[in-house]
Amino acid sequence: SYSGYVASTSRFRDGSSSVHSRLASYQTPRPFTASVPAPTQQQCETIALLEKQLEKEKQENSKLQQLVEEKDKKIAELQKEVALLNTECDGLDEDNIKLQEENRALIRAMSKLT
Repeated sequence: SYSGYVASTSRFRDGSSSVHSRLASYQTPRPFTASVPAPTQQQCETIALLEKQLEKEKQENSKLQQLVEEKDKKIAELQKEVALLNTECDGLDEDNIKLQEENRALIRAMSKLT
């Protein structure tokens, strides 16, 4: 209520209010500091081995990614080459059909001559 507010903000003789005196006596809690034991020698060795293995795996991963990129590039080149060869084959098929027709016509013409 309002009267409670007035009472809580009343001033003492030294000029401080009861709120100020409460704040002055309030101590902030100490920050939480967990007590973590230091790693053992074996744990340190295990961590070092794991870090070394991780680095090796990262290097191998990088090499494999590079190989995949090279293979993808080669696949794209081969796909273009296949498309070009298919186009050439289509043209050769047409030429073959024309030559077969010409051959039949020549055979008919030769048979009439004999």
